[in-house]
Amino acid sequence: MSRNYELRDVVRPFRAAHSPFPLPRARCIVFLIALSAVAMRDTHAQAEGEKAVCNGQIISDIQVNTRAPYEPKSKKWWTIPIRIANSLHATTDESVIRRYLILNRGMQCSEFRRAESERILRVQPYLASAEIRTISDGQGGVVLRVETVDELTTIVSAGASGAHLTGFRLGDRNVMG
Repeated sequence: MSRNYELRDVVRPFRAAHSPFPLPRARCIVFLIALSAVAMRDTHAQAEGEKAVCNGQIISDIQVNTRAPYEPKSKKWWTIPIRIANSLHATTDESVIRRYLILNRGMQCSEFRRAESERILRVQPYLASAEIRTISDGQGGVVLRVETVDELTTIVSAGASGAHLTGFRLGDRNVMG
C-alpha cells in the first residue's frame, strides 16, 4: 500500500508536545535536505571514481598500470645509477598481466575472483607487488585498476684477477617485458 507524503506529514511529528506551533521553518528545511540526501545515497549508483566493492556488478573496463621497480624522487647525483637501471629495465607487458586475471571485461565482478587474481599476480617471481582495486564507473558497473611493480632484475657483475679487472656485466633479467 503506497501513500503520498506531503510536507505537512513530514513536519507534523516535529511539533513540540506542549506547543501547537511547528519547529522553525529553517530546521524543517535542514531536516528535509538531510532526508533527501540519505534517500539519494541509497537509491542511486555510486559516483564515478568512488571505491566500490566487487559485488556482482558488470566489469566495464580493466586498466593495467605496470611500473619499474626504481622510481627516483629527486634529481640528486645518487639517482643516476637508478636512472641507468630504469633505462635497462623493460616493464612487464600489459598483456602478460592480463593473462593472469581471472576476471574479464563484461563479466560479473566477484570479490573472490578479484582477490584470487591479485594473489596469482603476487606469486609471480618477476613482480614485487600487485594490487587490484575496484572503482565505480558511475553507471552501476565497476572498473578494475590493476597496479603492479616489477621485481628488481638488474644484473651487475664484475670479474677481477689480481689487481686487474677482467670483466664487467650490466644487464636485466626481464628481457622484453
